Amino acid sequence: MKNSVLIALVCGLAACSATSNTTNDVVSEQTVSFVNVYKDANKKQCFSQGMALNVMVKELTENGIVVNCSARKNDGLMYPQACGQNEGTINVYQISSSDFEKAQLLGFKDVKEIKSADIKLKCP
Repeated sequence: MKNSVLIALVCGLAACSATSNTTNDVVSEQTVSFVNVYKDANKKQCFSQGMALNVMVKELTENGIVVNCSARKNDGLMYPQACGQNEGTINVYQISSSDFEKAQLLGFKDVKEIKSADIKLKCP
């Protein structure tokens, strides 16, 4: 008696797991690709901190561009040490590749254009 109940239970569970993976349960997954874009932070030696990351994030989001993450980086070039000179600080943002053209219209460029530094963002 116990064996027949156990067999019936196992068969019932096996039948449930076999039918739960039907074509109605298939979910399509989209692969989202990202691109890292940058804009000069306008940080000058001896003076200001330049344009903050969050100011440019606001510019991007107000134009319908979702920012995955951001960071301040250096463009890898050397600049003369003098007050008022550029420091080479750039603001870098990771956005969806589908938003790249919109970002370009706002003056952002692909970080791959910078040959003097290997710029990467580590986003969560």
